[in-house]
Amino acid sequence: MKHLAFFVIIFFIIALIIKYKRFPSHQIKDFPVYSCQPLSHPEMILYFRLCKCLPNFIILSQVSLSRFIKVKPNNNFGHWFNQYNRMTVDFVVCNKNFNILSIIELDDNTHNKPKRQNADSKKNKILHDANIPLIRWQSIPNESTIKEQFKTFS
Repeated sequence: MKHLAFFVIIFFIIALIIKYKRFPSHQIKDFPVYSCQPLSHPEMILYFRLCKCLPNFIILSQVSLSRFIKVKPNNNFGHWFNQYNRMTVDFVVCNKNFNILSIIELDDNTHNKPKRQNADSKKNKILHDANIPLIRWQSIPNESTIKEQFKTFS
């Protein structure tokens, strides 16, 4: 019996040593990362233009779909959530109560690639099924185009 207790204690000591050698909790390595601007240059231009043209609205940029799209109850949450949880939209236009009025996507030349077109189609379908209007612009619209697009929300 004494030998069994001795081996159990030795086993736990060895297990602790292995754990702390493998995963030293006191040492966190530096992450190989750097900061960058969250918007591309064209997106920055559009952002400021949207703010100027839509002063009574809230403009959010680079928002994950998982922040404003939810899976309906009694559905396979994991399956459906995984379909969109890493997707983002360029801009979300909200009223002052943060109700979504529209999503805006600024499509550059990368949206001509088949893989990107497939992702865009999927995003279009998700937003449609959630009853969220989507506007896609291939170039930065002028102020009158923006105001015209949102005049029904004023």
